[in-house]
Amino acid sequence: MDSTEGSGSVRLARWRKRRKLLQKSKGISTSDVETLIVPEGNTLSQPPQDRSRKSSVGIVTGEVELESDTSSDSQEECEICRQEGCFSEKIRKTYPPISAYIGTSATVCHMMKEKRKLCCLQIDKPCEHENFNNPKEYGWKNPAIIVAVDKTTSGFYNLILPLRAFYRPVHDLQPIILLLELEEGKSPQPAFLDVLAWFPMIYWMQGKISSLDNLLKAGICLAKHVILVKEATNLIEDSTCTTIITVQKIHRMFPNLKIISELTHASNMRFMQFDAYDSYALQQSKFEKKERKRGSNMPYMFRLPFAQGGVFSANMLDRLLYQAIVKTYLVDFLKLLLGIDQSNGSGYLTAITITSDDLWIKTYGRLYQKLCASVGDIPIGIYRTKAMDSNTVSIEVEAAASLKNESFSGNDPKQTQRKMVALVKARMETLGMSTDDYSEETNNNKLKTLSYVIINPPRELELEDGDIV
Repeated sequence: MDSTEGSGSVRLARWRKRRKLLQKSKGISTSDVETLIVPEGNTLSQPPQDRSRKSSVGIVTGEVELESDTSSDSQEECEICRQEGCFSEKIRKTYPPISAYIGTSATVCHMMKEKRKLCCLQIDKPCEHENFNNPKEYGWKNPAIIVAVDKTTSGFYNLILPLRAFYRPVHDLQPIILLLELEEGKSPQPAFLDVLAWFPMIYWMQGKISSLDNLLKAGICLAKHVILVKEATNLIEDSTCTTIITVQKIHRMFPNLKIISELTHASNMRFMQFDAYDSYALQQSKFEKKERKRGSNMPYMFRLPFAQGGVFSANMLDRLLYQAIVKTYLVDFLKLLLGIDQSNGSGYLTAITITSDDLWIKTYGRLYQKLCASVGDIPIGIYRTKAMDSNTVSIEVEAAASLKNESFSGNDPKQTQRKMVALVKARMETLGMSTDDYSEETNNNKLKTLSYVIINPPRELELEDGDIV
C-alpha cells in the first residue's frame, strides 16, 4: 500500500508539474484554472462566458479597437472633428445605391444622409454651396488619394467601396479625387455622378496626369497616394511608355508620394521610378538578372517599386483564373480579401502602425500572440521603411556611388532636384497657391529611404518603429 501511495503521489506531482508548464505556455493564470474547474455533479454551475482565457501579453494601447463608434453623440469624435457640427452626423452606415452594383453582393459603406449636389463634386470649380478655389481650403484632416484614369467605368466602385467600408473610422476617411482624361468641356455620365454624390469626400476634375497644373489643382501637395489605372489595354510591349514616363516625372517632382501604377506587361517594371544615380537599385537589378537566368516567373520581385507595392500588372491576377478551376473558393476569397464583397462573420483587411510605445512587444511572434488572444486579428505581413544609411547599404555600394558621382560630376542630381523644386513652386505661384505645402526638405529625405514588404515574417523578427502590420 505504501508503494502504491508513493507511486500515486509521484504521478500527481508529475501531473501538477505538467499542468503548470501547460498553463505557462498558454498564458493561463492560477485564477483562470480555478474558474475552469467545475465541481463534480454541477457541470452547469459555470456559464460558458466565464471560461475565458487570459493572454500573457497585454493589448497595444491606442491602436486596436473592437469596433468604431460613429454615433453623433460621441465626445471623442467631436474632439477629433473640432468643428461645430461633427462630420459623423452627416454620415450613416447603409448600402450604396442600386446603380453601384456591378455583380457583387450588397456592401455596407459610409454614405451621406443627404445627397450632395452635382456641382459640389467638381473640385476645381467653386459653386454656391462650396466656394473653394483650391483643395487646401476644404480643410481636410487626412491626406487625399488621387486616382488618374482615362475613362469612367463601373469598375471604379471596386476601388471606392473598400475605401468607404463600414469598418473604417469616420474620421480616418481620406478624400478621393478622380482625375479623368475627358475632352475639354465634357463631364462624366449623370448616372456615374449620381452614385458619387452619395459617398462622402469624393470629387472629380477633368485633366491629365501628365500635366503639372492639373496635378496641383487636384491637390497633389496634400495627397499621400496617387493611383494610375489604365482601362485601355494594348498587346504591344511599349504600350505603357506614357505611364512609365509620367510616373518618372511625378517621382522626381514629388518623391514623398506613394505612387501605385498599373502596367500591361510585367517586364516593364524595371523602368518604373528609375534613378540613374541610385547605386542601391543598380545592385538590386543584378538579382533580377540571376532570377531570369534561373527561369523564374517573378524576376521582378527584387525591384524596389514592386517590393514596396508601387507597381503591379493585371496579368498577375489573370493567372489566378487557372487556379480557380481547381480551387473554386478562390474568387470569393479574393473578393473578401480586397474588400469588394462581404460575408456574414468574415473578416477584413486593416493596418496597425507600430509606434515607439509599442516596442515593448519586441518580436513579431509576441505581436501575433497578442493580436490573436486579445482581438482575434491575424497579422499576415509587415510593411517596413528603412533609411538608406550604412546599416542598409554596403560599403561596396557606397564606394561605387561615390565613383559614379565623380564621373558624372557635370550632372549633379541635387542641382536637378533644385530646378524641379523651383519649377513646381513657380507654377503654384502662377495658380495662386501657397508654396508652404511643397517642402523641399521632405522630398529630399524621401529619396534616402526604401520600403519593402515582409510576407509571413519569422516569429523572432524584431519590431521597429514605423512598421505597418
